[in-house]
Amino acid sequence: MTLGDLLTNLYIDLGYPSSPPTDVTTRLTAQLNKAQRVILREPGLLRLRDTLAPLTFATVANQAVYGLPEAIVRIKAITERTNNRDLDEMTLPELRASDPGLTSTGTPWAYVPLGYRQVQLMPSTTGVWAVSSSASDTTQSAQINGIRSNGLMTGDLSATLTGLTRVAVGSAITDLVDIQSFSIAAVAVGVVSLYDAATNGNLLAQIPVGQTSAQYFTVQLYPTPTSAITYYVDGQLRIPVLNSSQDTPIIPEEFHDVLAAYARRLEYEKTGDNERMASALAEYTLGVQRLKHYVSSQPSEVLVFGQAAHRRFSRFGAWAPATDW
Repeated sequence: MTLGDLLTNLYIDLGYPSSPPTDVTTRLTAQLNKAQRVILREPGLLRLRDTLAPLTFATVANQAVYGLPEAIVRIKAITERTNNRDLDEMTLPELRASDPGLTSTGTPWAYVPLGYRQVQLMPSTTGVWAVSSSASDTTQSAQINGIRSNGLMTGDLSATLTGLTRVAVGSAITDLVDIQSFSIAAVAVGVVSLYDAATNGNLLAQIPVGQTSAQYFTVQLYPTPTSAITYYVDGQLRIPVLNSSQDTPIIPEEFHDVLAAYARRLEYEKTGDNERMASALAEYTLGVQRLKHYVSSQPSEVLVFGQAAHRRFSRFGAWAPATDW
C-alpha cells in the first residue's frame, strides 16, 4: 500500500472524513513515519535496509578520510573488486598504536570507522560556497558552523541561496579546516551542494531533495591510498521518509497494516481511548512478531526438533540413511 492508501484506511478506522483537516493528515503521516522507523530498527528486521545496488566511492591520492555515500548509515563490508580485496575493520586506537604519525602509504587493507559528519570532505584552509541544482531555490538560507585554522569556532555563518550561482557562506572566513554542521532553513527544490571554491573546487557535501541536512558515515583508510581506487560498500540504508501519497513503506506489503496499527495506537492515546489503544498495541505487537518470523524464515525451511536446520545427507553415499555429521 502507498502512503495515500494507508491514510485513507486510517481515516475510515478512526472515523475521520475522507478529506480531514490538514493537521490530522500531517499528524497521521508523522505517526506512520514513526512506525516505519521503529519497526526498521528492530533486531531481526535490519536486513530490510541492506543495500542492493552497488554504492561506491573513489579514493584520491594522499587522502585518508572519506565520507561514504549519503544513503549508507552502517557498514557491513568495504570491498575492492579489481584485486578482490575485502578491507578489515580497524579501531582508531589500533591505528594510533601501529602508525602514530600516519606515515604509511600504499594500497589500503583496512578501514577505521570515524562516525557521522554532515560533510563528506573537509575544506583545506579555504572558504565555502553553497549552490542549488534548481534555479528556483532563492529564498532558503544555508548555514554552516566550522573550525578555523587557529582552532577557533566560527559560530553560525549563513547566506541566502541564489539558485544555480554559488554564494559564499560567511564570506569573511577564508581559513576553514573543519565543518561541524551544514544545513538549510527549508527544504529545497533541488540538491544543495557545498564547495570549497567559488568555481570548480572540491564537493564537500550535498543535501538531498526533501531534507534540510545531510549525514555521512566517515571512514579512514589505512594505509593512506596513493592512487584512485573504487571501493564498493555493503551496508544498511537510511530509512526513507514517506512524504508523497505515492510513497511506499519498505517493509513487505502484507505487513503494512502493522504501520496503521501503530498510528491508531498513538491516535487513541491522544484521545484517551485506553481500551482501543490497548487493542491497537496488541495488534501491532503481534504484527511485528509475525514480520520478524516472515523476514528471518524461508518457506523451504522445515524445522524438526533434535535435528540440524541445514539439509541432511549421508556421508556413506546415496544408498545410506542421511545423517547430521
